[in-house]
Amino acid sequence: MPQYLSLIPPCIQMISAFSIFLIFIPWTFIHACIPTQQIETTVTPDCVSCTVGLLTFTTANFGDMTPIQTPGTDANNCAILTLTCQGTPVDPLNNVYLIYYSDSKVPRDAGADSGTGSIQTVLTCVNGVWDKGGYEINEVECQVL
Repeated sequence: MPQYLSLIPPCIQMISAFSIFLIFIPWTFIHACIPTQQIETTVTPDCVSCTVGLLTFTTANFGDMTPIQTPGTDANNCAILTLTCQGTPVDPLNNVYLIYYSDSKVPRDAGADSGTGSIQTVLTCVNGVWDKGGYEINEVECQVL
């Protein structure tokens, strides 16, 4: 072994020898020989973690009642919550309102549904929050008058 190579660490000597070897091998051949790992990732929006506990039900005003809450899933296996607002007993002459509030909107009013006797609405879980009409819903008021 020549004297100048003895001063170079063995791993560097191997790299240098390998570098010279690479000059004679086409790049495509080298690329085809290097194993690559393909990782398949699926981004799933958070549409399953919503619970009734994310909502506040307003009951402080005249005629307010806690709506009937029926959790379920939609065709995409995302969480949904069906809210039914009605009096006890159900009176077809009562005016019934479901009013929605959003902490991410100013003013907080995010819409309302109305009817007589009994009404229903469905909230959908979108990105970990309940959604109605494109608004994050944090509070619901069921009013029977």
